[in-house]
Amino acid sequence: MSSSSISFTVQANQAWQDTGITIPADVGITVVFQSGAWTADPQTNGGQSYDASGCPGLPVPGWQTAYPIPGVNMGALIGRLGAAGLPFYIGDGPYTIPAGSTGTLELCINDDLTGAYGAGLSDNSGSVTMSTTRNALPVLPLSAAEKALVAQINLS
Repeated sequence: MSSSSISFTVQANQAWQDTGITIPADVGITVVFQSGAWTADPQTNGGQSYDASGCPGLPVPGWQTAYPIPGVNMGALIGRLGAAGLPFYIGDGPYTIPAGSTGTLELCINDDLTGAYGAGLSDNSGSVTMSTTRNALPVLPLSAAEKALVAQINLS
């Protein structure tokens, strides 16, 4: 991934979508909502779409474990690193995936992906576009030899 920003559009009617962005182990990335609107259920929110934070005031009940993340808003943007990764809430962001986390970033709407409680993804519509930015490289401490060299340069 280059140091510039990369955008990716996430469709509301598709399960986990591979962004093609591989998170390097040494530097994290920040994910933030850019534009768009979607819905995980046209019967909620007065029929109005919403942004990546999900349906206002409608958290998924804890007992609905077929949702990737119970307890956060239905229709919120969520992510995971690789197919075996644990889902995490992104919403509108900014959400920082810390250095040390590795894998390919996958994004999805927080919805009943299997249709266990109703229509699942089949009644969803819209999309949101997210932007990812590589975080600054970590600052590593200087060795004694490097400190001496810097001191010499500064005295010159």
